[in-house]
Amino acid sequence: MSISGERTAARPTPPGPAFEAQKAAAANLSVASSVAVGYVTLLSLDEQLRVTQQTLTSREDAWHLAKRQFETGYTSRLELMQADSELRSTRAQIPPLQHQIAQQENALSVLLGDNPGAVKTRRVRPAYPAASAVAAAVHLAQPPSGHRSGRSPAGGRRRHAGLVAGAAAALY
Repeated sequence: MSISGERTAARPTPPGPAFEAQKAAAANLSVASSVAVGYVTLLSLDEQLRVTQQTLTSREDAWHLAKRQFETGYTSRLELMQADSELRSTRAQIPPLQHQIAQQENALSVLLGDNPGAVKTRRVRPAYPAASAVAAAVHLAQPPSGHRSGRSPAGGRRRHAGLVAGAAAALY
């Protein structure tokens, strides 16, 4: 209370350097996690584009075959139109995938402190690609184990950094 009898709010003490260090570490961890998840997403999009391009090649071959069969009278116009529809549908899938890849590359570049642009990736063929990507994303999305078990946050950060490095190494 003040001298005049008015209530005054208790002033909170400013956070100390340990609190600021924890906030900085949490921010670094968040960025590292975002980079790792973004990279896995980029690899997934690259693979989707590769498969779609292979499918496009198959659809083009099927269209040429359907066209020859129609011209020789072996099949009806319906089969040719179906092959044409499948070809156009597959072609239409490529530009959105390319756009998503460009967006993901730009986001990763910005997270890494670079200007928006392409990100170099290496083609990887893990034994179980979907399982590997999911496992990496699950591990990276979980908070460091140090926070749940009462261990020091520094130990959790080291473990999380090890997970990020391990996931990145597995992707290369």
